[in-house]
Parts: sequence; C-alpha cells; structure tokens
Amino acid sequence: PGDIIKMSIADIWELGVSELTTETIWTDGPNTFKGVPLSTLLESHSLSGRPINVFALNDYTTTIPSEIVDKAFLAFEMDGVPLKPSDKGPLWVIFDFSSMPSKDKLLYQTYAIWQLYKVSKTNE
Repeated sequence: PGDIIKMSIADIWELGVSELTTETIWTDGPNTFKGVPLSTLLESHSLSGRPINVFALNDYTTTIPSEIVDKAFLAFEMDGVPLKPSDKGPLWVIFDFSSMPSKDKLLYQTYAIWQLYKVSKTNE
C-alpha cells in the first residue's frame, strides 16, 4: 500500500488483464482495449471504495469520485497496439461508453484521463 501507486505494464499484467470493446469520441471505433478495471488496481493497494487522484504526463490532474472509479477501465493497449504518450498512453482511463446512456456520457468523458502515469489516494 501507500499514498501513490506507480506501476509498470508488467505489474498490471499480473493483476489479470481483460478486454473492453467500446466506442469513444476520440477514436474511430469501436476499439478493443486491453487492461484492467481500475477497481482491480485499487483493490490491490487497499484503496477500494475511495475517490482517487490521477495524474497525466501533460500535467493534467483530477480526482475521480469513488462511484465513477468503479466503472473505469485502465487501458494500456488499443486494438493490439500498446498505447504510447502520442496516442493517449501509457495508460488511459476509459469507460464502456457504448453501453452507457447518452445522458451520462459527457460526465464520464471528463474522467477519461489519458497519458496517465500516477494514481494516489485523496485526503478524504
């Protein structure tokens, strides 16, 4: 555990990788993403059920509320290609937008942070 989670792609593989196929407003799709549910990562660091701070390489930071974290997917690959910083990598928080009601999409898009490199617990 600890306040900050920094993991390699190899560490994430060890959590049990799965796939999510969905459309996004940023890609031509649907696309198949490989990664883990964000909740799986948080469980492995005893941070379940909490809001989290996320940090991107482009200096963007935000706090993802706990009820949104539970629906997030942490992707490191899209359509069989590892995500690079030039195409939203190394990690991208995405959601199953294809299965989501239209009224919810805009809210969830605000939490679809790309170029993610660090996650930390909040002070709440």
